[in-house]
Amino acid sequence: KLPYWLSPLQVAYIPVSEKYTTLTKRLVNKNKRHIIMNSNKTVSARVREAKILKIPEIKVIGEKENI
Repeated sequence: KLPYWLSPLQVAYIPVSEKYTTLTKRLVNKNKRHIIMNSNKTVSARVREAKILKIPEIKVIGEKENI
């Protein structure tokens, strides 16, 4: 496992559903290397995939994050 500053992908943003994709794009920090994981898989499957990729920070975006 690489240190945070050396990791190729630092943050994985996972929107709960398709309607939160635009909110996720607004919340993205442009200074960090990130990926938005918005596929048709379940949230738990996308979290598992991010853990397999060894992404140090995983952020799930849903209803409570609505601004």
